[in-house]
Amino acid sequence: MATENDREVAAGSLLTRHIAGYLVAQAIAAAGSLLSIVIIARLLGRSDFGTFSVVIAITFAAAQFSVNWIQVSLLRFAPLAQTPAEAATVDRTLVVSLLLMVAVVMLVEAVVGGAIAFASQGVSKRLVAAAVAVTAGTMTYNALRTRAQSRLSPGSYTTTTAGNTLLRFVLPVVAVKVWGASAEAALAGVAAAYAVSIVPLAATMPAAVARREGGTAAAMRTWWGYGAAMSGWFLTLQILASADRLMLGVFRSASTAGLYSATYDLVNKGIYLPADAVALAGRPLAMRSAAQADDAGVRAIVRELTRKFLLVTVPVAVITIAYGHRVVSILLPAEFEDGARIIPVVMAGFLISHVCVFVGIYLEAGGRTRMVFAAAGVAAVANLTANVILIPLYGYMGAAVGTLISYSIQLVAIAAICRGSFASLVPVRSVATVAMGALAMLPVLAAAGRLPGDALTGAAGGSILGLVIFGAVAALRHELPPVAALRAYAPGRWSER
Repeated sequence: MATENDREVAAGSLLTRHIAGYLVAQAIAAAGSLLSIVIIARLLGRSDFGTFSVVIAITFAAAQFSVNWIQVSLLRFAPLAQTPAEAATVDRTLVVSLLLMVAVVMLVEAVVGGAIAFASQGVSKRLVAAAVAVTAGTMTYNALRTRAQSRLSPGSYTTTTAGNTLLRFVLPVVAVKVWGASAEAALAGVAAAYAVSIVPLAATMPAAVARREGGTAAAMRTWWGYGAAMSGWFLTLQILASADRLMLGVFRSASTAGLYSATYDLVNKGIYLPADAVALAGRPLAMRSAAQADDAGVRAIVRELTRKFLLVTVPVAVITIAYGHRVVSILLPAEFEDGARIIPVVMAGFLISHVCVFVGIYLEAGGRTRMVFAAAGVAAVANLTANVILIPLYGYMGAAVGTLISYSIQLVAIAAICRGSFASLVPVRSVATVAMGALAMLPVLAAAGRLPGDALTGAAGGSILGLVIFGAVAALRHELPPVAALRAYAPGRWSER
């Protein structure tokens, strides 16, 4: 019989293989998104980039809210399909649900956006049309790409992400060059990128999806019952991620929102590179263990998710905090440099929020989706309240602090919901290890930053040496087991088949 340690080793082995696959996709996506932010910010300037980022935040929140119940249901039920007929039912449910949601959201967004454009001279009909197109494209692309993830196919996911990333970098720039430097043109380019990316994803659907067979309506009800609470959870996460810039636009200006958004998005892309790879690999595996009524297996996966996330992300976070001002000054125009002040606060918030996500997978696997929603809802209310109080007083720094406060409240809420289980889901030893490694890195990074000569060279050398020191601390603490140890235990239930 497998021991708890055996389960953790097996979970670590399988997660390592899947994370490696998804990490390639996330690296491509992060690099492309980073270049897009830099180029579009330079082409549009603070004001138009602020409008662009606010619209993107709104459309992304709308897309997440409307299709996330489909996505989480795919991740839950698709891995359980054992026959071609069951797989076809899953695909039919996906297509019908997606078409209904896209039609409803496009109609609502067009009506609301049209009313705003009619009442406000600052919102054009072209901006509304572009926003509707981006929302529809984001919804469809995200749902179809999740299908590849649900089938435990990192390779397909990577290919799709690479193509979409390239298009989202090239087409907005082309649109701005052709139609002029405006938020509308950049959004039109984003919509075109999603439209092109959807074609190969849709082509992978089998012909059996078009057949009219029973079971689709019942499957949709099951999906909705499971995914509705999770959809609310993802919506509140988007509120946490976008409310600050929306309120900056209300209480300050679009220029201030653009300043904040550029730095926020730079940090976002850097930290999400390892974080998303870990989450993408872990959620389907945790759901599969939950379907086998293997609570110990789910715990092992969640614990390994958190451990790997901390070991990979914390050194990146420390380097970003140490050299953030240099990165911003190199990548963005001088008018954006003041935004680098928020980097330490935003980075701390990201680390806390992702621990919440990983622990939340355990609650989700156990069917306690409403509890996950409740914890995120409490954090969203706290975020809105903090933004209303802090943004008028402290501007974009107040927005960053408000986000950190809300994520901290979310972590406390999740810990309270998990009660005794929380300690078994968060690897305390690994937390201590990354704290020791981070402290060991700081003197090296500070000394490298003061060296004479080219600042970029000093930062690069300090980063490399800092990573070596962090790795040495992790190895001494036995947090980096040899590959042979990870392969030592591979029972059938953990195999990729």
